Amino acid sequence: MEEREDACPHIVLEELEIPQGSTGMPRQSFGPTAPVTVPQTSDPLRRAPEMFPESILHTNRLILRPFDASDIPDTHASCADALTQRWLPLPKPYTLDDATNWCTTTAHALRDSGDGIQFAVTDAYTKRLMGQVGLKKTDWRALVSEVGYWVSPWARGHGIAAEATRALALWLLAEQQFQRLELRAATENTASQKVALKAGFHPEGTLRNAGFVHGGRVDLVLFSMVPGDLAPPARHYRS
Repeated sequence: MEEREDACPHIVLEELEIPQGSTGMPRQSFGPTAPVTVPQTSDPLRRAPEMFPESILHTNRLILRPFDASDIPDTHASCADALTQRWLPLPKPYTLDDATNWCTTTAHALRDSGDGIQFAVTDAYTKRLMGQVGLKKTDWRALVSEVGYWVSPWARGHGIAAEATRALALWLLAEQQFQRLELRAATENTASQKVALKAGFHPEGTLRNAGFVHGGRVDLVLFSMVPGDLAPPARHYRS
């Protein structure tokens, strides 16, 4: 995996400031202040390269990097957890083979296919896996993608999901010049909805019967973020 990391551009998020939204949550800063940069595109429907560059993203607390074999044990423990399984269409039971396939094959194949990109969310100091965040269902013509995530049981309650999701959103909308990022959460999954708001997404409404979890249909709350949402309070980053 060291060869892959050396080939990846390292992007440092100079500030990840969580906006205060309708929930009244205080802003949370993860880095120093810098001027904001909002991407401009002459053609909102321009044809883009149909594969994301393999990248490594940094915040003060986290490193977002490609999955590798070292993540297999913690991915297995995380995805076999009952709370992780509750809202995600994961294999049940989630086996060590499932984790191996994800970390060494599937996560990378999703990028290669153009569907999106998957990041292992790791602690910047201990290097331990803290969760996953990634893009899927990417529309390269309209420059729209959807974000999804899970947090390891030992990392919950510390704002990891919001910080990682915000970092990925900044990278997508500013660096990759996408025009829209969507997030969907089941109506009963209030924890995920709080993550969306804390990360700076805006609720747009309810998609009825749009989700499918473990054999049952659920309604989904649709959230979005667009480049104009980055200014303020989001700040640009440097490579």
